[in-house]
Amino acid sequence: MISDFRPRFQFRPSISDIEQNYASSRDALLAGNYELAAKLARDEDDLEILGCALIGCGAIGRGLKYLEHSANSHGDTALFQAFAYWCLGDTDQAVHKLGSLAAGDLAVTARQFVQLISTDLTKVVIFYPPEFSPPPSDRSIPGLELREIYAVDFDPTQSLHEILEEGFDPDVIITLGLFGEKLPRGLTALDCQFVILAVDFDIYFAGQAEELIRADVILSACSYEHHGLTGIYGGRVAAFPGLSFDTETGYEGSGWRTKKDIDIFFSGRAFYRHAVEKARMLFRLATIDDPELNILIHHGYLNADDYRNYIERAKIVPIIHRFPFTITQGRFVSALRFGSTAFTDDGILPAVCLDISAGVSRKFDQDRVEEDLENILGNSDAVCKFALENETEIAKELDDLFWSPPEREERIIKFALFQTVLAGHPVPNQIQPRRADSMPAIATEHHQAEISFAAFLDKPLDLEIRRQTRLDFEAGLTLKANSLALRFNFARFLWIAEDRQTALAQFKIAADLCDSGEFDPLRDSLHSHLLQPLGDMMPYQEYYLRSVTDLLGKDSKCSGARAVIASTIATYQAVDKLQNNLLEDGIESLHQALVHFEDNFIALRLSTKAYAAAERPPNDIAAMFRQTLMLYPPFITELLPIGLMAERNIGRDSDALEWVKKWAYLMVRVDWGEANAHPIPDQTWEHAQHYFHRLPPKLYKQLADKFPDKVQITQ
Repeated sequence: MISDFRPRFQFRPSISDIEQNYASSRDALLAGNYELAAKLARDEDDLEILGCALIGCGAIGRGLKYLEHSANSHGDTALFQAFAYWCLGDTDQAVHKLGSLAAGDLAVTARQFVQLISTDLTKVVIFYPPEFSPPPSDRSIPGLELREIYAVDFDPTQSLHEILEEGFDPDVIITLGLFGEKLPRGLTALDCQFVILAVDFDIYFAGQAEELIRADVILSACSYEHHGLTGIYGGRVAAFPGLSFDTETGYEGSGWRTKKDIDIFFSGRAFYRHAVEKARMLFRLATIDDPELNILIHHGYLNADDYRNYIERAKIVPIIHRFPFTITQGRFVSALRFGSTAFTDDGILPAVCLDISAGVSRKFDQDRVEEDLENILGNSDAVCKFALENETEIAKELDDLFWSPPEREERIIKFALFQTVLAGHPVPNQIQPRRADSMPAIATEHHQAEISFAAFLDKPLDLEIRRQTRLDFEAGLTLKANSLALRFNFARFLWIAEDRQTALAQFKIAADLCDSGEFDPLRDSLHSHLLQPLGDMMPYQEYYLRSVTDLLGKDSKCSGARAVIASTIATYQAVDKLQNNLLEDGIESLHQALVHFEDNFIALRLSTKAYAAAERPPNDIAAMFRQTLMLYPPFITELLPIGLMAERNIGRDSDALEWVKKWAYLMVRVDWGEANAHPIPDQTWEHAQHYFHRLPPKLYKQLADKFPDKVQITQ
């Protein structure tokens, strides 16, 4: 029976795992994990730490309010109060608060902070990436001399001193998400403090590690990122949930007054192989067996007007990412702004950083998502009523946490500078920074091969680029023959370039290097999961997760990440055998891929097809089909004919009907955006159509309305 088919989505690490690193909320506060500190402070009923943590999260007004009603027994509290008043433009009050620390352990830190905010000697350079709005030319912050540089306005081959006017020697450089060759050359070697905002640190290790290792302060947005960055790089890391440069702000609440004719709405990266937990949850939502529910999942991004319109009409907006929930997620901010119930996983819940506003969000349990949704939908009118009765307070909380320009940018600048002051203040159990000289050097030829491979992936039909890429790989391997990543990437290049036999020879060498070859995920790029020829063959998300786990666990070999590479190599080898009709040999290679990494859903997908082609027992085929969909359920569209034949052959026609029903719900409720985003094979239509007349009548009609060329209702 498939009634219990509920793909699980479990985030690693969980918030409870991260909590184990701190003995108390104050430990988390001092370490810069402000979002988690707020959660622990609420658990401990410690208003003082909660107030400081909220200030660290960006909720300046509410943080100060909590501190008005607490004992304020910790010296650190005065630092956070001073930062809050500085953000509000009250420099005198900030200096006054720091005066209470004139003697004691924090005296030096307090003096440094006073000097920062009350003189005009601090010279600061800030680099903005192109996705941010250009900074204003006339921004002025008392005590600071600013140079704000937009990515498109400078040549990164120049040095900073060539970009700036003569005589401007910065005390602090802040880069908000720019790394490597997008920054001026020699930047990290300058004699000043270096602050960098890490973006998707776990996906872009090789492109960011060089700067992050050298940074004096690393900024992140949430507890998960703080956990990984602190464990890998050490030093001062600060998580700032209020960081939302690309999120519109300002409460509107229009959705609470709008007719709610959509039960569940989601848009964005819905079904991608590098975010499998999200895909599993959204599949479960899309296939809830109730044809009366109006569920809309848009795979892709909508324009701003349509996005807002759908949120206003929706009763529920599920919030899910590739790591535990955090209020920094733009979709949560949008639900709060426009008026829809945010449906969140068990991460840092909204009630941690919000008070009244948390009343318009609900938490789900992954084991009973469907039941939780039913309860929330049944109380939708009550949530709307609550929101309308409390919209003044909700607006205040939203505006307090997510500021509007230009104050928003000024606050993040001040937050970064505040962290440079705290960087000199000892933190209990702080991990020492990993120094740049501990990172293995990248040979010039190795680096050039990666650049050429990226150019080839961008233009795979360009024969000159193809020729040069091959030469660069061969030159790199002459110097670094034992490099696992270089060998693996060379094999993948050859595979895509259709030099199959040479590719297989290189894969064989790479397989031998999986155990003992040179490899460091901080240095070695395996390129992007977003490139389809690579993402179709490698479970990138698990590679990223295992790399983080290996680095946090101080596994110098990075055994987990190596296992994913080994599994991917075996998958390539299996594909070659299957395409040459060596079915049993191909199945054996897929088995080896699963031995290396049992949750390789790409190998499982191929195994399902190979089992069917090899005419394995239908029970085995049905089990493989189910196992594949448990890990990545969107494969149902491609594999449905195989699953249906297997179910029928073992006499489970009712289960076959249930699979068709789930698939029909998925097709009806998901808008795939581009026409080729989720192609439906003719064979899938041919096998599924035999069950259409047994579907719930409304679902049958919805399917016919959406696909009139494929589905005709018969009496």
